[in-house]
Amino acid sequence: MRWTENGPGGLVDARKQIELHIRAYFKRIQAPIGTKPKLIAWMEIS
Repeated sequence: MRWTENGPGGLVDARKQIELHIRAYFKRIQAPIGTKPKLIAWMEIS
């Protein structure tokens, strides 16, 4: 069982923000079109 401070809704919002950040990074480094982000690790820091 997973215990979190923010609950499942907070994790969904945080993941969306991370995915947007990764997409912006891909644009900055001019990654080839079609490159997909891959989230390898996830952890909550309190």
